[in-house]
Amino acid sequence: DAPIEWSQGEQQELATGRMIGGAYFAVVLALYVKTMHPTVAGGDSGELMGAACELGTAHPPGYPLFTMISWLGTKVIPLGTPGYRLNMVTVLFAAGGAYFHYMGTLLWHVQHVRAYGMKDDAWRGSAWVAIMASALVNFGPLVWMYSTHAEVFALNNFFVALLLYLVVRYTQERSLNLARLGALCIGLGLSNQHTLILYALPLSGWMVWLGRKELLDPGVFLQLIGCGLLGLSPYLYLFWSATNAPLGSWGDTSTLSGWPAVGFWTHFLRREYGTFSLYSGNSQRNELLESLTLYSKHAVNDTLGLVLLAPVGIAASLLR
Repeated sequence: DAPIEWSQGEQQELATGRMIGGAYFAVVLALYVKTMHPTVAGGDSGELMGAACELGTAHPPGYPLFTMISWLGTKVIPLGTPGYRLNMVTVLFAAGGAYFHYMGTLLWHVQHVRAYGMKDDAWRGSAWVAIMASALVNFGPLVWMYSTHAEVFALNNFFVALLLYLVVRYTQERSLNLARLGALCIGLGLSNQHTLILYALPLSGWMVWLGRKELLDPGVFLQLIGCGLLGLSPYLYLFWSATNAPLGSWGDTSTLSGWPAVGFWTHFLRREYGTFSLYSGNSQRNELLESLTLYSKHAVNDTLGLVLLAPVGIAASLLR
């Protein structure tokens, strides 16, 4: 399909939506800062903070991107203790993720409301739809909790939202640069947390299907692979951090060999935990079913049940 040509009314709606989006970002940031932990929180936060402050190696798979960005945050954020600064890094990415979630929804809604035959000068309310969609996610109890202290989840949510935004823009603009950015985003996101693949596979698959005439060209496809591999380059940090090896670092990632005790691949593939296990210490065979059940319950409760309408919305948008 050809790129979308926005009408004058749609352009005005998008311009207004961007201004509202800036205000929404400021509100989310303010609320997250207000509820942010002032210092070290529970869980893995202390270990991740230690790895970031000393440029060490965090627990598998190492979280190199989070470690390096967090270390940079301790140098450039001018306020507070190292713990406060590291928590602020997480807050900034959490608010950024909320913004990109908002912008992706805004663009999607303005595009699909066309099918309802509205007059060009009519207010479509896309900004309010986008705020509701983003706020239901980012002010849900679990997401909010992990957005206010140093943890890898907020950065993962940021890349999920950014990828969603890039995919929506690609469907509307068919720009190869957006596809390249999407591939880079996937690589960088996987340098933070492997679970991004659960979102990256369907979203990137959809993008490739829509742009298959261009994106499956061998030369272009190699470019996308190259962008993805470039995004994975932060994992080279693990080789360097092994030579630094401050107190508290995990394993020895200085070599590619060493299984089962040490080595880069052992760390990268989370072999001590079990590569496809969600966490250590659980050998139950029905772990996946239990996890999906808990996820479903939280999704329903945290969104006030509105998530149950998601299949209806997806079907309506695809059929229009």
